[in-house]
Amino acid sequence: MQVWTTCLAGALALSIIASASAQQRAPSAPDPASDWKKHTFSDDRFEIEFSGPVRSEPVPLDPQSRRRVVRSTQHVQDGAKAIYIVGAQQNTDVVNFDAGVKGSFGALKCKSTEPEVAVPVGTGRGRELKGSDCFNGTMRAEARYFEIGKWFYQVMALYPTDGDNAAARRFLESFKAVGR
Repeated sequence: MQVWTTCLAGALALSIIASASAQQRAPSAPDPASDWKKHTFSDDRFEIEFSGPVRSEPVPLDPQSRRRVVRSTQHVQDGAKAIYIVGAQQNTDVVNFDAGVKGSFGALKCKSTEPEVAVPVGTGRGRELKGSDCFNGTMRAEARYFEIGKWFYQVMALYPTDGDNAAARRFLESFKAVGR
């Protein structure tokens, strides 16, 4: 079992939690992000729609992980009403998909979860998870995970329990893997 995949997935989820924590402390303001636009990240081989400004940055890796990971990037939109994030990780070998999904979603600490659902993705595997009362008990999480060749993708929406489920669905469903 490749535990490092679980650790990296958990680190990305913890990044989401840190963003949510900062968001909780920020004054409540209307979310100006209402203009959905397709973004293509050629180096990470995917495209997705975001509804506002996106911050892209490499995920810091320890020396052991760097031997197994070619590239790991997170693309984040921190809005007033939701956090949308895509983690893209290219590995030197096949990932432990189940452990990556479990570690990533488990780090959100949702008190209630719905049954996992398979998501069709061409030549790879995909899975969707949903949870409520996540993080600090006031957030809902929806996530899709994809394994395509040596790539592992985490696509997550984190929003208040009374937030916009339709926007989260639009974000998740807009993810598409693309070739170079």
